[in-house]
Amino acid sequence: MIWTRGSGRKVLAVAALAALMVGSTAVAKDEQKKEGQRIGEAAAKSDAYLDQLVLFDSKQVAMGELALQRAYDKGVREFAQRLVQDHRQNRSDLMGWAYSKDIELMTVTLTTPMSGVGGSGGENRYDKDMQRADMHMDKDVMKAQMDLDKLGEKKGKDFDKAFLSQVLEDQEKGKKMLGKGEKKFEADPAFTSMIAKTDSLVMAHITEGKSLHHSLK
Repeated sequence: MIWTRGSGRKVLAVAALAALMVGSTAVAKDEQKKEGQRIGEAAAKSDAYLDQLVLFDSKQVAMGELALQRAYDKGVREFAQRLVQDHRQNRSDLMGWAYSKDIELMTVTLTTPMSGVGGSGGENRYDKDMQRADMHMDKDVMKAQMDLDKLGEKKGKDFDKAFLSQVLEDQEKGKKMLGKGEKKFEADPAFTSMIAKTDSLVMAHITEGKSLHHSLK
């Protein structure tokens, strides 16, 4: 298990802070410093949210790939294939959007447990905010890996049930997370369109997952 973060947003935050550091009075400098802190804090929060979306997609892909190897029921394997395809595409779309905004998102590989690698910022407030976010992300990535490891211990029909249960739990959480993104990036039509597409996929996965889970009982 490993994740790393890029520094695209930090370039914007550092540049903004540098531009605001020019002032002739103590009051002006104080206001400029506060404005720089607000810019850094906003950038850090946005990065943390986007990283959560990357982790969401990456975990669904990893679980789907595991199910393609372990699933007992044919319908579950077909569902797993769609899960992998949809979330790979969704992650690709997210990365493409981030690239167009000069934002480097973290990359996640859910394999063997490993300490996450946090980012280092250019200005103090951003750095502190991202340190807190990175510590939280470490826990989230570790939790995702633990879910995968636990799922990997199951076999046959027990695996199918556990897989569907975990997917449904994640997809429900993902839906709530997407709702937050619609508000956070409402001024960006490209992002809100992408979020709306993802939301439709999540709803479809929840509907199909529930149907399959019920049929296995």
